[in-house]
Amino acid sequence: MHASIPSGALARGLDPRSTHTSAEGPTASRPCPLLDLESVAESQRAILWRKAARSYFPGLTIRNVRGTPNAGSIEGTEFSLGSIWTVLSPQVTVDYRPQPDSTAVRQSFAVILQLQGAMAAEQRHRHCHLEPGSVCLLDEQWPFALEVRDCFSHFMLMRLPRWMIVDRYPGISEHTASLICDNDPGAALLRQMLQHVHDVAPFLENSQSDVAFASIVQLLGILRVLGSKQDCHMGWRAHAALTLIDARLADASLNANDIAAAQGVSRRHLDEIMIRNTGLAIAAQIWRRRLEKTAADLRNPRFAGKSITEIAFDAGFKDAAHFARAFKKRYHCTPRTWRRTGMAATGGDAPARITR
Repeated sequence: MHASIPSGALARGLDPRSTHTSAEGPTASRPCPLLDLESVAESQRAILWRKAARSYFPGLTIRNVRGTPNAGSIEGTEFSLGSIWTVLSPQVTVDYRPQPDSTAVRQSFAVILQLQGAMAAEQRHRHCHLEPGSVCLLDEQWPFALEVRDCFSHFMLMRLPRWMIVDRYPGISEHTASLICDNDPGAALLRQMLQHVHDVAPFLENSQSDVAFASIVQLLGILRVLGSKQDCHMGWRAHAALTLIDARLADASLNANDIAAAQGVSRRHLDEIMIRNTGLAIAAQIWRRRLEKTAADLRNPRFAGKSITEIAFDAGFKDAAHFARAFKKRYHCTPRTWRRTGMAATGGDAPARITR
């Protein structure tokens, strides 16, 4: 059971959900680390670091902690449909194995921005060495390894819903654990955006986080590596259709004819393009993305105060009974059961601090 770490660990910050008051009124405060090893007895540091890895990142195992860590911290916050983590890691070797009970809607695609220090990443026989400013991708559907060989590694990790990324960018999984090329101007723009989001995310309102989150997802498409011959089979029409679907998902009147009309082509022609590129026609894509959004939102602590019907309607469903039947057919349980089991697995709240 999660609980707060000793009170001395809070000396440099406030609770992640707290605010302070300025002349302009209440404003968000910078969250303090969920775990700060400087506030932990030396004999317990390696133990707590291993515990934190398992707790915050299911499937992650610390295979080796070199010596007694002098410092280490983990800070995490929900960010729209994903999450942002800032990790100051001591010298460790980390292995990740996908959880056997993980479902597609819960799997993530991760973007790493190296802030300070260095780290090595390996996935599917690809290797890269991250230095300050380096960006790389990791796919949580597959095992990967991280190694901090020097004194420390300070990095930002943004976790995005995998279904949202791989649908939009087929072939992106073939570029994980590879450095995003420094001479790619698109990579420079993505790097700057990640840094800005890292700096301001705790202070954004929910609606602002949603827009920033969508911008990051869109910016992945600017990377030169995703425009290579290997990935050109996903044409611009398919990309544009998926983008419009995501942008208007809450619009209950959205249909396949609207998507085709926006591109000035027939629905039949665009359906052929979508099936060839994504395996689904336009209408099926709209349904799939609405179901995946509701599945994610039902387990998102941000929406714990919303009813299941409200969450379904926010994703564009018009009929609660119709939604419930479609959801059960897709996820083999009712929305209520899905929500209850998901909240139980995560504690039903924001990431908790680790204690002994």
